[in-house]
Parts: sequence; C-alpha cells; structure tokens
Amino acid sequence: MDYIELKKLVELNYSQTEISKKLNCSKGKIKYWVKKFDIQKQTTEKNQYCKLCGNFIKNNIRNRSHCQSCVTRIRRYRTKQKAVNLLGGKCVRCGWSGNLAALEFHHPNDDKHFTISNISNKSWNVVMPEILKCELLCSNCHRIEHTKYGKDEKFMSVVNNYKGT
Repeated sequence: MDYIELKKLVELNYSQTEISKKLNCSKGKIKYWVKKFDIQKQTTEKNQYCKLCGNFIKNNIRNRSHCQSCVTRIRRYRTKQKAVNLLGGKCVRCGWSGNLAALEFHHPNDDKHFTISNISNKSWNVVMPEILKCELLCSNCHRIEHTKYGKDEKFMSVVNNYKGT
C-alpha cells in the first residue's frame, strides 16, 4: 500500500469507499492500512450542533443541520403520519383521533410480512401494501383486541369468585 497516496486521500476527507475505488482495492484493506499507519483526517471539517436536539455533529463535512438520530426520528414520524392518513386518521373502532403516538396498526388476519414499527428504512412502495392489510386502532382498542382477559368465561368466573388474597 502506498502510504503517501493513502495519507493524501484520507486527509482530503475521501470516504473509505471512494479511496478503495481510486486505489482499486477493498474497503477492508483501506481500513486496515489507515489504522496500521495511524492516518488521521485533517481537522478542517466543520463541526456544529444539531438544530433539533442540540447534540454535537462531529466532522460535519456535508454541512448537515441535523444529527443522524434526529434525521431517523423525522423520517419515521413522517412515514407513520403518511400511513395514518392512508388509513383514515382515526381509530376504526371508537373513532378517536389525536396524537400519532397513540394510534397503532393492527393486522386482523395475522398475515404480516413485517412489523409496521420497523419500516423506517423501507420504501413507501414496500410499506403501503403492508399498511393496507391493517386496521388503524387507538392504543385502548388495540389493547382490548389483544387481551386474553375477559374473553375466557371460565377464567373470569374464577376471578370473580376467588376468595384468596
């Protein structure tokens, strides 16, 4: 590995992918030699704070105004907002509409390919068919739907007649 060329590319803030393409070798090899030679990026990168949470964004060479955590939170919220709007924006059982945090997706037929809460990195074209299989329920109605208490008459009879402490 040519130390001088590698050092120059690292100091110019090229990514490992870009360096591996320029030097025609694997990213693993680049990572190994950067560590072995103890090559550091130059400290001319712009550092700033996230406008949403105030956390420090280290080495902000792309000059972003939000940290990656906040970008993920924004993307997840916008996807959920779009999904809730697609299903009518209110609980199908009781009609409640309000804070998105209290609205949940229920698969009535248990034919889910993935859990809706894990959709942050999937495209809308993949997410939408799964959402259309769901009912939009408020948290209360969703808990009632999934409860095992109250549905079993034998269990409820024992609970109501139980004399223990």
